[in-house]
Amino acid sequence: MKKLLKEIERGQNLDVNLSTYSQDLFGLYYKEAMVRFCFNYYNFCDTYQKDIRENSDLAPINHILESILFHILRDDLKIEEEKQLLEKINSLRNQIIGVMKNLTAYVDVFSAYQKVLQRKSMNFTEKSLPADYTDKTFTQTIMNYIVQDQDQAAINMRLSEILRELPVRMTKNHFFDLIERNLALYKGSDKKSLDEFLYILKTTASLEFPEDNAKHLPILYRFLEELRSTDFNNLTKESFMDLSERFSRVVDSITKILQVYTDYMSLTNDLYIISASKSASLNHDMDNYCQAIVLATHDQIRGEDEISITREMETAMRHLEGQQELTMEAIRSYEMVLDLIGDQYKETLEELSLKESFFEIQKISLVNSGNHFVEFDTMVMEKEIITDDMLNEVKEGLIRQFTELFKNHDKSYNRAIQAAVLSVIPPFVKNITETQDYIFTSLQNCKDPAEKQSIYEVISQGIQNGFKEED
Repeated sequence: MKKLLKEIERGQNLDVNLSTYSQDLFGLYYKEAMVRFCFNYYNFCDTYQKDIRENSDLAPINHILESILFHILRDDLKIEEEKQLLEKINSLRNQIIGVMKNLTAYVDVFSAYQKVLQRKSMNFTEKSLPADYTDKTFTQTIMNYIVQDQDQAAINMRLSEILRELPVRMTKNHFFDLIERNLALYKGSDKKSLDEFLYILKTTASLEFPEDNAKHLPILYRFLEELRSTDFNNLTKESFMDLSERFSRVVDSITKILQVYTDYMSLTNDLYIISASKSASLNHDMDNYCQAIVLATHDQIRGEDEISITREMETAMRHLEGQQELTMEAIRSYEMVLDLIGDQYKETLEELSLKESFFEIQKISLVNSGNHFVEFDTMVMEKEIITDDMLNEVKEGLIRQFTELFKNHDKSYNRAIQAAVLSVIPPFVKNITETQDYIFTSLQNCKDPAEKQSIYEVISQGIQNGFKEED
């Protein structure tokens, strides 16, 4: 392996080495995905066995997973059938991505409303700021937290945590100027990096909430409509408590559904990898052990008893123990030259008819690196460089979307959105002095006692116990 990778780095024997590299890496991907799938499939059935057996929404999901896997494991599939199967799995991925987009759209909107409720909660408690509280001393406490060490990445992370919680009193023009400045950083870069930034920005700001969610998720949509029509400034304690309780139940239900579909996508991704790389499989003993676990799980889920690890499964699992870790280490070594191949050997890949194979490898590499919901259909083989015209078009579109959003919501919601956006873009304060001034000004300009109390409570607890990701 070392010799192969070294020669590729030096551009030597590419006509042989690139083909060998492709075959080796596909074989590693297949092995890793196969082992991971059989263990995760058992865990999936064990976790959701009641739902699967009671013919809930999970029953057809489980049936689809099994059907695809048993097709993949056939040895008599023709090339055209393998291609159709891969397309079927990709279609299934797209369906799951569609569901997740709808669900995460609600999560993004509800995160902003959670912030609004959090700010209003102090209207209905006996708490008050400490007697010795001043904006100046609290600013210093926050600064001590942010710059507690010299690690710039850690400082930026802590600053992001604080920006998400601070009250925002920023004009729309200033906010738009910050967005424009961040967009300008992408001039001359690969469009892929800009797309990733826009995705984070738009989801954080809930800019592209699909209104047809009313059809797909009517219960959630009705609750959202109630939130949109709520006058948060005139809530009574009873109405606030009732709304908060129902809000928590809704968020809990979304969280559970998201987990199901995340697990579902993880299994589907493995099926995609297995199908795309099956021809490179050389370890038939490993295949047999994996199949033994899947088939035993399949038989148990069809029964009525609690799912458990049988003696046969235990034997198979023992033989597979440690295989995934070894394979992952080898994959990391091979992927170290993947970008180099894509950037420097494009013509050679074309000449060797390996371009599509390496594009498939790039897809698998993305999924394996944690991008479970990457949309393969939007990926392109060639890099696209960002121009001024492209940036202007993006900027105008964003300003139009933000303007519409701010027009249709009240100040408390808009401020929550602005705070969330400021926490995900690169720091707009250039040094410690600017950071301190921004924090102090934000606190000083907050004249709502309940809002300031809430901010004090959340930031103080975050500094003491660690900030938690919002649901």
